[in-house]
This record gives sequence, structure tokens and C-alpha cells, in this order.
Amino acid sequence: LLNRSSDLGYIADLVLVAREARTYSAGSLPIYGRCGWSPYQSESFHYRVKTTIVGGIPVYQQGVLSEKNCGQPLTFHSIY
Repeated sequence: LLNRSSDLGYIADLVLVAREARTYSAGSLPIYGRCGWSPYQSESFHYRVKTTIVGGIPVYQQGVLSEKNCGQPLTFHSIY
């Protein structure tokens, strides 16, 4: 729970899933990432992604990928 005013305003990504009676093989589903592979390709799941929200913008809903480019590149800052 957010209980500090400093917690508000951060960018967040969210994935909404639904439990399914059927098992889905990750290897049989499309891969939308640029690399073209997934470490989960040999796995099966009873859950399915329904919606993906990036920075507050829905980018995937019910099997439809949005054309909006709302992601941001990752940057890493070394502490050493």
C-alpha cells in the first residue's frame, strides 16, 4: 500500500493475468519481444496474459498488441 506521498508519481508497468482451465504452452504462443525468444518457451501455464500496461498506457489487451511505442530504454548506473 502506498502510505507516503513520496511513493506517488513513479512510473510502473503492470501485467493482468487470468487463470484458465486449459494449459497453455508458452512455445506455441507468439513472441512480441525484439529478441525473438523467451526463456519460458518450454514451459506450460494455467494463466494467460489479458492486459499489459506500460507507464500507465495499455499496450496489450485480449490478444491485440498496440501500435503505440510507450516503452523506455533501460538505463543502468553503476554504483562502483
